[in-house]
Amino acid sequence: MNARAAIEERCSNDENFTCADGKIQRVMRADTDRFIVSVTDNGTGISPEIRKLVYDPFFTTREKGTGLGLSVVHQIVEVLSGSIEFTSRPGHTCFCIYLPKRAAVSSGKDQYGTS
Repeated sequence: MNARAAIEERCSNDENFTCADGKIQRVMRADTDRFIVSVTDNGTGISPEIRKLVYDPFFTTREKGTGLGLSVVHQIVEVLSGSIEFTSRPGHTCFCIYLPKRAAVSSGKDQYGTS
């Protein structure tokens, strides 16, 4: 579920929450050896039952979703020697991507993991 869809779902299901209350925050920063990108929303949250599935190809909770978004992001981040993690509860989900400032290159492969 993407951030916008989570907020729209919360608008539909929570009578005390309007779409105008929805927030998506994007923050980019760096520390000494990595770049950090975080996206936080105040939508419905990701239920505990599906947390292990969010990076699986073709897994979706949306009627017209392809289930490829987070799967592709996860693969790209791993190829770049980074990591992705998230925390979620009702009304708050935050995805953080960590990318090294200098990508590790294994012998015989370029930065994209190909020969």
